[in-house]
Amino acid sequence: MVVASANRRNLLMKSLHWIALAAALTAAPALAADVATGDALGKTEAEISASLTAMGYDVRKFKMEDGLIEAYAVKDGATLEVFVDPATGAVAKTKVKS
Repeated sequence: MVVASANRRNLLMKSLHWIALAAALTAAPALAADVATGDALGKTEAEISASLTAMGYDVRKFKMEDGLIEAYAVKDGATLEVFVDPATGAVAKTKVKS
């Protein structure tokens, strides 16, 4: 009986680890789904900030990279990097860092 109880406990712990891993791996794509390539966020830092803030992001900083406006925004503990074409206001690409 003691062995069966220990086996059940081990199985439960392994199951909980897999569930936690699955939850962690699905959080980042869900965050990226908020902002997709081609979405119009705005042509200026102020417009981009307003758009991201309306989606629940805390916008931390901006910088220019390769002719694109790069915005760093945080939501649910993960950082989203959004690259916006200032000519069109459209999202060129995104990166999620958890």
